[in-house]
Amino acid sequence: MSDLGTLSKLYRTTQKLGLEDDLDSLLDEVLEQARSLIGFDHCAVLLHEPDSNELVVRHALGFDEDVLGLRLEIGEGICGWAAEHGRSAREGDVVGSWRYVPGLEAARSNLAVPLVLENQLVGVINVESRRPHAFTEEHEMLLTILGTKAALAIVASRTQHDLKQKLDLLDALYRISTLSTAKKSFEEVLSDVIDEAQKSLPQGDLAILLLDDEGHRLVLRHRGGYPDHVEGMHIPIEKGIAGRCARTGEAQLVDDVSRDPDYIRGVRGARSQLTVPLIVEGAVSGVLIAESRRPAAYTAEDLRFATVIAGEIASVLATTKLKEEAQRLAVTDSLTGLSNRRHFHDRVSEDLRAATRYEEEMALLLIDLDHFKSINDTHGHPTGDRVLAAVGACLAAAARAGDQAARIGGEEFAVLLRRCAAEQAHAAARRILGAIRELRVDAGDDTRLEISASVGIALFPRHGDTFTALFAAADAALYSAKASGRDCIALLADDDIPSDSQLDPPAGASRRAFGLA
Repeated sequence: MSDLGTLSKLYRTTQKLGLEDDLDSLLDEVLEQARSLIGFDHCAVLLHEPDSNELVVRHALGFDEDVLGLRLEIGEGICGWAAEHGRSAREGDVVGSWRYVPGLEAARSNLAVPLVLENQLVGVINVESRRPHAFTEEHEMLLTILGTKAALAIVASRTQHDLKQKLDLLDALYRISTLSTAKKSFEEVLSDVIDEAQKSLPQGDLAILLLDDEGHRLVLRHRGGYPDHVEGMHIPIEKGIAGRCARTGEAQLVDDVSRDPDYIRGVRGARSQLTVPLIVEGAVSGVLIAESRRPAAYTAEDLRFATVIAGEIASVLATTKLKEEAQRLAVTDSLTGLSNRRHFHDRVSEDLRAATRYEEEMALLLIDLDHFKSINDTHGHPTGDRVLAAVGACLAAAARAGDQAARIGGEEFAVLLRRCAAEQAHAAARRILGAIRELRVDAGDDTRLEISASVGIALFPRHGDTFTALFAAADAALYSAKASGRDCIALLADDDIPSDSQLDPPAGASRRAFGLA
């Protein structure tokens, strides 16, 4: 090719650089233009990472993807020598060369050109051929000129990318921070957080794993792109890249997971993984994982970006958890874990309205522990608290899905049975009393307390169609059970049902009591 033809081709070639939207497309264009200028069997672009002061293979032609992410120290191999000295290195025959690090199988000649802009090392273009002495001084000159334009385009692309990433980071932080004020459950916020993080790290699939209460295992709580069967999987903190991150509190950037002995497969076909800890007030609460099917998909800048995002995610999740816990405590009896009286009143009132609309039957059970005062007086209030907690657990276990169980106050409990007629209510009451009678509570000094209770039943709508009326009827029935000797079940006769204003059972009323037999 004439000098004029060469210059013309070089001009057309370099004019195309810098028109691509992203760095990968730019590097692909650099390699294609290098091939059109000089030809080769293999070519790679290695970019300089200032943080580690290493060269990292970012793009390649003629090689498997396995080379992506490979790292060379400055000064290592022909590429490292070119980077260290800031000038091209050309080997006519690499056989026996002290500078050559094996790349292409059966390679004979090698040319490495540093990418430098204003004395700043950007990277290295490296070409290889199976033919000895394949590259000439002209090839070196052409690749050097191409490299100069490529270095400018790479720096411009990185600058643009960094600016866009900073704007994206601010936008992501704002969107994630607003989730802490959303009226959503913890699980819903988790899902939204993953969605927002996915927008910020689109080059892979994401998952959040949270430490269990003991801090010994990571539990996969939410994932995007992961197979369904991994939902809820547990990873001990002694295992896996995620465990290593949680254990040390240090982010993990792995260019090729096939080379990491700690890797536990998540995304099918994953090659690279980025894992950052979720840290709240200096303590690790979990990890954010991003996995890509492409080797070396994540950069040091992605790592910094993900670390900032993870910090906001950790804060939002902690705030949401505290808010959810505060809401739970507001409606829950702290000793038994059951609903408190106010919450029970609100829930039952809602259920009564629904039952009226759909013409459903319900039953309200009021349960009062027998001789509970003597337990406190004889064995102390801590023992009494253990009794209440044991009964609360018993009622929670006995309640069906949709039923409501609550501690009304003191030693009195309530259970609302939905879609329940009289016969079913009696059966449920018998099961509950039987379960309570089987409880054995440690009172100290090798003493195991036996417990019994009395139950009053009121039926909706037979005994009342409001919470007040239903509660008064159940309370009157409970009074009857106590008067009949305790450890039994009572239901008022129809002519003894109190009105809404009669909160105390009428004296001398005729009642029926049902024993356990």
